[in-house]
Amino acid sequence: MGVSSWMVRNILSSRGTRGSTGTDKGIKLDPSRGVAENVKEILISVSKKHGVSESHQISYLNGFVKIITDENGDKDFGFPTEDILLCLRPAMVHESSLVRAAALRVVKFLIQTKQDFASCIKLQYPCLLVRSLDFLLDNDCERTQALRVV
Repeated sequence: MGVSSWMVRNILSSRGTRGSTGTDKGIKLDPSRGVAENVKEILISVSKKHGVSESHQISYLNGFVKIITDENGDKDFGFPTEDILLCLRPAMVHESSLVRAAALRVVKFLIQTKQDFASCIKLQYPCLLVRSLDFLLDNDCERTQALRVV
């Protein structure tokens, strides 16, 4: 009994969509809403421990980096930097090294003043950075982001 060509096409076309590890295309931040509303949505989703997939968290964190690096000059996130860093802590201890790397990338762009740096020290971010720099773990992407923060 031979295999039909349509069966082979179905098998080959379904292989590319099973284990999607890229960013989730379902996360779109609404530019018509204010920066503060988008940041609020990001922080709510990222600070949840359950119910948000890894790809969604990475997409939200990447969206936050885009908001921070936006050239429009509107840097009022609606929250103090210390509160934002506090909401990012669950992502910094996430089981996935990709989520932790994305959170480190947000921290890298978020820290811009001495007060932001003092907030990082107060919230014990150096301990989280040391964890990311651990050589015994296979987390090259996370380690690179941690070095960029330092």
